[in-house]
Amino acid sequence: MPRVADHGQPWWQRGPIYQIYPRSFSDSDGDGVGDLRGIVARLDHLSALSVEAVWLSPCFRSPMADFGYDVSDYLDIDPVFGTLEDLDLLVAEAHARDIRVMLDWVPNHTSDQHPWFQESRSSRESPRRDWYVWRDLGPGGEPPNDWRSAFDAVGDAWTLDERTGGPDVLAWQELPDPEPGDGELLVRLGAAGVNFIDTYHREGRYPRELPFVLGEEGAGTVEALGPGVDGFSSGDTVAWAEGSSGSYAELVRVPAARAVPVPASVQPPVAAAALLQGMTAHYLSHDTYPLGSGSRCLIHAAAGGVGLLLVQLAKAAGAEVFATVGSPDKAELARGAGADHVILYRDEDFVAAVERIAGPRPLDVVYDGVGRATFERGLDVLRPRGMMVTFGNASGSVDPVSPLTLMNQGSLFLTRPTLRHYVATTAELRKRAAAVLGAVAGGDLDVRIGATLPLAEAARAHELLEGRGTTGKVLLLP
Repeated sequence: MPRVADHGQPWWQRGPIYQIYPRSFSDSDGDGVGDLRGIVARLDHLSALSVEAVWLSPCFRSPMADFGYDVSDYLDIDPVFGTLEDLDLLVAEAHARDIRVMLDWVPNHTSDQHPWFQESRSSRESPRRDWYVWRDLGPGGEPPNDWRSAFDAVGDAWTLDERTGGPDVLAWQELPDPEPGDGELLVRLGAAGVNFIDTYHREGRYPRELPFVLGEEGAGTVEALGPGVDGFSSGDTVAWAEGSSGSYAELVRVPAARAVPVPASVQPPVAAAALLQGMTAHYLSHDTYPLGSGSRCLIHAAAGGVGLLLVQLAKAAGAEVFATVGSPDKAELARGAGADHVILYRDEDFVAAVERIAGPRPLDVVYDGVGRATFERGLDVLRPRGMMVTFGNASGSVDPVSPLTLMNQGSLFLTRPTLRHYVATTAELRKRAAAVLGAVAGGDLDVRIGATLPLAEAARAHELLEGRGTTGKVLLLP
């Protein structure tokens, strides 16, 4: 089953002369050094990722530094890395899983004294010969001409130097079809929602154990039920947006307690587009700062996925809505959603624009999903005891704020909410989801799908989202 996984690039795209495991991946005894028995313990994990070969480079820190690579998280060769018996065990266990083991040997280095190399040098015809890639550095330490061809012999394989970073760390993989566990649904994906939190996970801003399958939101059809599941049947359409992960996949295991029923009139792509951002807009406008008749609010990025829904819910509550957008086309979308005052922030300072319309410090609340670029100035438009709601980091995380700043600005309130605390229980999740999906089904909440891409093009979807090249929701379709 194909999935989009977040892990290291293929070795030929990375280009280092040496490949190695991070400490955290293969350290079996907690001494800070990766070791062979630690790799043996992870072979089933590697097999599930369709890894074809393991490339061991036990002598590398100094040479990598010489070639300009960051070696801060790499290992030095050490006797605790393993013994010949450990190597034999690794090879036997790896071959049983159709994984090839390759050892990169570089002479004339301190690790040349390791017993692996001493034995290997004395008998290049040893039984271990099949597992080794003999590769000498050329004069002056240049990489040899055949450094790539040695690995080509075993076919394409992913390195295990798993990392977070830009969209390029996403990889499309074939993995075994999952089975639902206790209390789980197995769902065939209809659509996966792409959200900024996915980019935060990809970047490592919100750390997760590598490798992992991205995606917090989706909708689809139930294919199978795990033990202990009540209230759902095969063929039901369900959606999920919090408390589940791995949505960038054709088949997704979803905890039944975090799945919500989808009304028959709402198609899976619309449900996937509405749920996470709709529930976010709902808790912001109904709970974090409950809007009502006469409330004045500023919504940044009002033509984005959350923004368009939040504008609609704010108007439905009776609020006066100030909205910032980045282009005339986006301004029309914000006005179409009901915004009373639309500000092109690239053409005019939004603080000056708000004060020109409504006077100094006129707003009850600022809903800021942009983050660093808008946060500090947003405090300047709040009335005394107004509230700054910073709920996203699209431009970067907000810098620390002194409580004295809030006092001096008018005894302001500052909160950094997140959806999971507003859907903490199954009952609360389903109540909020029912309000959002019910409004969609009833025609009271319009969901704009800004872009759809194939699931295999998740990296492109992230580029569009982070480049603010879309309006409304970005979806991935299987």
